[in-house]
Amino acid sequence: MGVACAIIFRDQDRVTMKRFVFFLTLLSFFLPYGSSLAAEGRNMSPIQMQIEAEKKARMKNKYAQLVERLYDGDSSAMDLAASLRSYYPYTDGYSAFPDDLEDEIMALSFAAQDKDPEKARQALVEYRAFIKAHLGDVDVLYWAIPLAREDVRYGNPAFLKDIRDRLVNSIFEGHDGLTPDQAPSIVTFGEEALVLARAGGKVIGKPDLRKNGPQHVNVYDIQDDKTGRLFKFYINVTIPVEKSLQEYEAQQKDISKFQR
Repeated sequence: MGVACAIIFRDQDRVTMKRFVFFLTLLSFFLPYGSSLAAEGRNMSPIQMQIEAEKKARMKNKYAQLVERLYDGDSSAMDLAASLRSYYPYTDGYSAFPDDLEDEIMALSFAAQDKDPEKARQALVEYRAFIKAHLGDVDVLYWAIPLAREDVRYGNPAFLKDIRDRLVNSIFEGHDGLTPDQAPSIVTFGEEALVLARAGGKVIGKPDLRKNGPQHVNVYDIQDDKTGRLFKFYINVTIPVEKSLQEYEAQQKDISKFQR
């Protein structure tokens, strides 16, 4: 199996280093915003925290219900598939970063080919659970589709492609990226690369993070492919920025437990 056999098992130290580099890059782009975002989280009142917890539980439940409806073949659910992107950031499996998920899906697909039938069966169970947990992640679907095309045990490629296309279309629906208010809203950093690929030109330099009301918008200089003209392109990165900074702060709290 060409795609799966080409991968190397996930190395935890390597993945941890990737995540560390991601955080450094993130903080270098978003400071001094990072400290204010973290402070906002710490300064939430008990009522606000309860509201956020209830919202997370509600969105998490909606995600799980929609995934089950989709897998059960509910035709009306497919019209709602794009909503997975809205629910996904509230799930336990959500990740703003693509690399560690890529390592995991490839490792599971490789393990499902184990010569030991029981190990292969268990890996396949975990693989299918992984896909369900990340069905709202465009990057995961881009990796899952070719795997499913090579081996039907990994899913129905047409089903996965239909969901992926609906998710992708929902990113751009009504948002051309030419003004801050028309910035496509991404839910993972992987989606940002997808948006930029459709911006219609070459990215010049690094993004400039700006505030647009309560939102955080990355502003890119793009050189038009046809005319060479430079123009601004805006991407709403609020969700992955806030979620990743929350994760970063949580990790720092865990580390502080072991410090004296």
